[in-house]
Amino acid sequence: MKNLGALLLAAILFTIMVGGSYSKQEVVQISIQVIPTPLARPTLVGSSLAAYTGIHSARLSKENNRFDVTYDKARISLDDLSHILTSLGYRVVPLEEVKSAM
Repeated sequence: MKNLGALLLAAILFTIMVGGSYSKQEVVQISIQVIPTPLARPTLVGSSLAAYTGIHSARLSKENNRFDVTYDKARISLDDLSHILTSLGYRVVPLEEVKSAM
């Protein structure tokens, strides 16, 4: 019975540490250059991204085709963000292309 209680306590603590406020966070803010395709859905960007765990804020600037996002790298990757934007009708410009254009 003692082992069961200890096991239960360990499971609860693990759940709190992984899913709660004690989990390791690495929040970063980046800008991604995007090119809209004919299938682009700018009105869906905010609501679509709100469904993903780890995204704190997101804003798409239609004037300069930049996607500004603050996200937790421990929960969502840059590749994930790229795939999401692609599914919303945007082509993500690789960082190397952005630097060479400067």
